[in-house]
Amino acid sequence: ALATSALYDLGVGFSFARRPVLLQLGRTARVGEPLQIVGGGFTGDSEAASASTNSSASNYPLVNLRRLDGDDSYWLTPETDATRSENLFASRPLSGLPFGQYALTMFVNGISSEACVISLRESVPADHLFRDGFDSDLNCN
Repeated sequence: ALATSALYDLGVGFSFARRPVLLQLGRTARVGEPLQIVGGGFTGDSEAASASTNSSASNYPLVNLRRLDGDDSYWLTPETDATRSENLFASRPLSGLPFGQYALTMFVNGISSEACVISLRESVPADHLFRDGFDSDLNCN
């Protein structure tokens, strides 16, 4: 038996400065409404498909929601009319997703953000008054 051991972690070979950072939701995540994410590093540092080692397959971030109470995973479609920027991502309205808790991860140039926990809530009737964004902070690992 060995008295000691060493852990070798090769990592994925990227600089953490290239990692997208998720800071908060633009509004409370609700079924039937777009998901807005505020942060940084959403556009990557290289163009799409130039065949270099840090190229992205697309010019927009890929966003995944994974249910915490199961294995369901959903990829969000970006809102085509929304202006994409370094610090804002807006999806199409979230339809067909059950409400509950999800792990939110963004991929830019193939590099993932830290996973953040969000609560996807039921939609609210139009005549219901509430303070938009009261539950918009992200719980990231």
